[in-house]
Amino acid sequence: MWSGEATASSAENKSSSGGLVGMLVSALIDQIVETLSDRSVQIAEVANGRLLYAGRSGGLLHGPRSPKYGADSKP
Repeated sequence: MWSGEATASSAENKSSSGGLVGMLVSALIDQIVETLSDRSVQIAEVANGRLLYAGRSGGLLHGPRSPKYGADSKP
């Protein structure tokens, strides 16, 4: 049986430039946007993509019809 693990966060791909005031304003805007909209579906989509991508570390193993079958199995 296969088991894997993947994570995703709403804080990915955000830069922290602009000093302390810029970070505070950005955090305030993010809080308002996330309160008004539910981004859990988009975050879950990213985590599922990472988990279910064959050949990625921690992802699914290649199936028997793949030319890479058996190459990614653990010793």
